[in-house]
Amino acid sequence: MRWLVMVLALACLSASPAWGEEIVGRPRVINGNILEIDGRRIRLEGILAPDDFGARCQWEGREVNAATLAKERLEQQIAQWGDGTVVCWTGGGP
Repeated sequence: MRWLVMVLALACLSASPAWGEEIVGRPRVINGNILEIDGRRIRLEGILAPDDFGARCQWEGREVNAATLAKERLEQQIAQWGDGTVVCWTGGGP
């Protein structure tokens, strides 16, 4: 979980906001490496997650959809923090 906190706190990127901008809120998880906060999509830097919801893999002895699994794991990690609020900075850090 610590790696995820570091990534969310220090290494969020977004295509639209200004460099160094702080984005705070309760995210909606789009996929395993993209969050949406207040209508703004934020790609998490340093996380490689499958975007293709057709990709399959073996997980704990069963075949699963890899993109769905990545999305669910990110949702679980965020849900474990207090009220689920995250802080991201564009450009890799404050």
